[in-house]
Amino acid sequence: MTKIHKILFFTSSLGKGGAEMHLLRLLNYIDKTKFHVSLALASSGGSYEKFLKPEIKIYHLLTGKLNSNTLRLVKSIGPLRALIKKEQPDIVCSVMDRPNVIAILTCLGLNPKPKLSLCVQNPPSYKYKTLLPFIAMTYPKADLVISLSQGVLDDLLNIVPAIEKKIQVIYNIGFDERVLSLAQEPLPANILTSNPIIVSCGRLTEQKDYPCLIEAFYEVRKKIPAELWILGEGKLKNSLEQQIINLDLKPFVNFLGFKDNPYKYIAKADVFALSSLYEGFGNVIVEAMACKTAVVSTNCPFGPQEIITNNVDGLVAPVREPHALANCLLKVLQDQQLKEKLQKQGISRAKAFSPEVIVSHYEAAFLNLINK
Repeated sequence: MTKIHKILFFTSSLGKGGAEMHLLRLLNYIDKTKFHVSLALASSGGSYEKFLKPEIKIYHLLTGKLNSNTLRLVKSIGPLRALIKKEQPDIVCSVMDRPNVIAILTCLGLNPKPKLSLCVQNPPSYKYKTLLPFIAMTYPKADLVISLSQGVLDDLLNIVPAIEKKIQVIYNIGFDERVLSLAQEPLPANILTSNPIIVSCGRLTEQKDYPCLIEAFYEVRKKIPAELWILGEGKLKNSLEQQIINLDLKPFVNFLGFKDNPYKYIAKADVFALSSLYEGFGNVIVEAMACKTAVVSTNCPFGPQEIITNNVDGLVAPVREPHALANCLLKVLQDQQLKEKLQKQGISRAKAFSPEVIVSHYEAAFLNLINK
């Protein structure tokens, strides 16, 4: 009889970001005849928790409210350590850099000590500058480091060259059956339009560079009566709204906020646009491809260039160049043949990031780690 290995996943919360969505898919699709998986969270109430399969046990390490996510993670060390002692997992797999550091500190001195796998979901030198000394100090103590892209792997090795023999690339799960099903749902009647639609999705933060996208949209509107839909929430909403007013674009831009189902909006768009300054991978690119929507993205570090082949399954533009981004958007909106080609090739490309493909790589990495 095949032994079922125990894996305890750990992160801060299960909600709203691409890394958390990847973790949700990994937990749901991993082979339960090979692995018994459970999830420890520093914060409860994440918006993706309700989508976990019922057989996956969730441990909420802390109760009560703390305004600081960092403080919550630090305070989770004691409860996480007690949980590991009780459950005796074969592997503790943490996701994202702050939880990774906490997981390493938690496991110091444990006997028996589980194998420790870290999942790195962002380029640390871009995302976590104040955390870099802790990453450099703690990551060499891990048994395995999984990077979601080659670019992030290279970035991480510049910071922690000592992990070179412990690190490997496994891309994120880009979509699942839930995405395909939700993409079929109808849109609210009050949003329906006959105009061409550009849609973008992501937190309203500096990383996503929405000012560049809005400038590009201003150029597009000079030639095509398009509309821009933005899915997401964040601290920059007020400044983005002011930019839209200054450019006389207010009637043509719709801030839709965070949606449990962004896919029905993406699927109805003529083109999906990503204007980021950097990404770890860019899950939403694959999601858009799976939704049969043509994709235009900045060629930012590090994910898009590992997903998109320019002029084959998407178009790419330089970072921080609104005019170039506008030209790519106009190409798709003005050339039906190109649009249909990008849709068809995008669907094919998305299959490389299916749950079946990506989970098999994770399972092989975990089994190899256990058997070492």
